Parts: sequence; structure tokens; C-alpha cells
Amino acid sequence: MPAKRLLGIFLRLSVVVGVIVAGATFASMYIRHRNFVDNQIEERLKLHYALRCAQRLSDDILLRHEEKPAGRNIDLSKVGCSDSTYWTNLFEIRAAPEQPRIPTETFDVIYRLNVDPVAAVAGGILSMVLVNVLSLLLVLLRGIAMWIIGTERA
Repeated sequence: MPAKRLLGIFLRLSVVVGVIVAGATFASMYIRHRNFVDNQIEERLKLHYALRCAQRLSDDILLRHEEKPAGRNIDLSKVGCSDSTYWTNLFEIRAAPEQPRIPTETFDVIYRLNVDPVAAVAGGILSMVLVNVLSLLLVLLRGIAMWIIGTERA
């Protein structure tokens, strides 16, 4: 098989590898971002519902669970409003909104930081270059081997 034909095959192969690498990189970034956002939303909702639960309790009950060394803070898990520890105070409990606030603009900024299409394309181009360099090296080694053996056509 002539070297020119081999290089053509490897060039097409490098394009396929580059597209696969870029797509896989982008998909991985997106999945990681979605998991991060889902975890953040879940945590914010847990805190919101814990604060709303604490709003239904009287100040006397809340103040009984106040931690003096912690600076007049209340652990919501000790008053039965949460499974995990959330430290808060009476002001935050009373100021909790009716609906959970989930700032989507924050997640848009995080999306731009976590999901970078330029990095995915750069990874694809880098893999294309790597496949092409390896193919040139293979064709060069094949030519040297043919020269050593004494075959006229490389």
C-alpha cells in the first residue's frame, strides 16, 4: 500500500477520532455541570424547607436549642427540622421567604465556567494532530524498514 494512501486513511481516522474526543469531552463537562447544579438546588431546597419548618416553631422552643458558644445560633437538626446540620439564627428563620430562591443566573455563570466548548474543540484538534503525527511516524518507520530490507517501493 503506498504511503500516500496510508496517510489519507490516517487523516480520515484522525478526523473521526477528533470528533469523538470533542463530543465525549463536551458531554462529560455537561454531565458534571448538571450533577453540580442538581446538588446545589437540592441543598438550597433542604435549607429552605428547614427554615420554613423552623418558622412554624415558637421562639421559646428555638431559644431552648440555642448554642451559646456558637454565637446565639440554632442547629436546625436539633429542633427536628433537618436531617443535616444547618446553623442559623432567629433573624434568618423569620426572614425566610415563602418560596425557595434559586438564582438561575448564578448557574448560568457556573455553566460558562464548567462547560467550555472551546476546551472540547481544542481537545478534539489536539487528538487529530496526535493521530496525524503518529501516522507520519508509522509511515516513516515503514519506509525505513522497507529501505533496510531493500524493497524498492515504500
